[in-house]
Amino acid sequence: MRGLRNRSLLALLVIAVTVAFAAGCGGDDSGQGGDQGERTAPAAAAGVEAQAQEKALARKRAEAPSEQALEAEEAVSDFYAILGADKAGKKNPDRTTIDSLSFCELMSEEARAQTVHYAKISSGIQREWDCESAVDLLVLRSKRLGGFESTQGAEVIGVNVEGDRATATVRFGKGLATSISLIWEDGEWKLAATPTG
Repeated sequence: MRGLRNRSLLALLVIAVTVAFAAGCGGDDSGQGGDQGERTAPAAAAGVEAQAQEKALARKRAEAPSEQALEAEEAVSDFYAILGADKAGKKNPDRTTIDSLSFCELMSEEARAQTVHYAKISSGIQREWDCESAVDLLVLRSKRLGGFESTQGAEVIGVNVEGDRATATVRFGKGLATSISLIWEDGEWKLAATPTG
């Protein structure tokens, strides 16, 4: 009790809890009200301490990535892992070995359509493109222009989830970081179409 007296704010809280407890129990008619108050104050102090510990634990849980954030991070990591698995590498800019089907499966429906559109514009060929052939074409173009190498060594350094949208921050080696947009579609995080379309 002496420690509580030295902390006036905590002491007031303990008294308020004790009074509320006594009122809730209908008081003590046994004439031992003083003893009951002395037994209740330490219990109330323990309750306050337990609440403080629970709040600290809740803050710690809030700082840890959510399951949604971890799933979004995994989707972006898988996306760049597929690009990094190109065995042809930069030595052969006219060939790619990436798994374009798996790559397309990581993209939202809108992003797949946008990729096909980019392939049509990039090639100048107005044929029926599917996502896989569009990805192959764009990867080859990127390799020829030297942009493909920048995707190697990508590391997801943070994910922010807001409802069915997420933004992953990705750093490439020692270079600058960039943001990747994701959308929750068909029960999975998928890479979203770029806003510029």
